[in-house]
Amino acid sequence: MELSRCALIAPLCSLLLTVAGGCSSSSPAQQWYEVNTFTGAGETKIPPFTIDDRHWRIDWKTARRGSDRGPALFCLNVLNDKGASVQSVYSKHAPEEGVLALRGPGTFQLHVSGAVRFTVKVETQH
Repeated sequence: MELSRCALIAPLCSLLLTVAGGCSSSSPAQQWYEVNTFTGAGETKIPPFTIDDRHWRIDWKTARRGSDRGPALFCLNVLNDKGASVQSVYSKHAPEEGVLALRGPGTFQLHVSGAVRFTVKVETQH
């Protein structure tokens, strides 16, 4: 029953968004371009990288290591070229994922710590 209700509501939602201007075909979609992807586990310092664009983001994902059932701690810290923390994320669960939205160009470095495997993808918006 739930599936059929969703099937009936989806076209109506699409119509409302189009009428309200939310799905206008003349507005460009946000395009994200991969700068680099880093994978690892445990304590990791990712080498400095440069961002030239105003809008960028970090898409992160965690997973448990093997059959490990201990704490699934994960901390991602974004540092600027002076070593000051710009933004960070902390998670106690795995698997988990999220996105950090950042602004401004510069040189940055990522410090990752925790007891999980991770994938961190840096993307910019042109």
